[in-house]
Amino acid sequence: MILFLSLRICVGISIYSRAIDELQKNKFKGVLITSDINPEPLAIAWAAKSQDIKTIFISRAFPTEYSPRLFCDETILASKASYEEYMKKGRYSKDVKYTGIPGQSSPLKREGLLKENPVVGICKTVAATAAI
Repeated sequence: MILFLSLRICVGISIYSRAIDELQKNKFKGVLITSDINPEPLAIAWAAKSQDIKTIFISRAFPTEYSPRLFCDETILASKASYEEYMKKGRYSKDVKYTGIPGQSSPLKREGLLKENPVVGICKTVAATAAI
């Protein structure tokens, strides 16, 4: 486990260093990340912050106990339940929004997966059309 953590720290440090170079060279105006627990996007986001480049986080999942406080300049979450869960950790993002996916949402209770017949989730697909 210690070797794994050491390697992830090394990855984070090397990506941070490379990101600083790329951000300075290419004059980015913003950085978009979709993970708040993996070292690669975190390193890029912190490198952007160190260069006063706007950071935006779009959540792909409900926060877990391992999710950090929101730290990007702007954050977009999927549901009000996600918003409320992140707010328990403390607010650091300047602007937090949620898209308001209709219906109820709540954190996954992992102990439910240990049941004899677990139900992981139910998804209702909605077809949408757009005029081009």
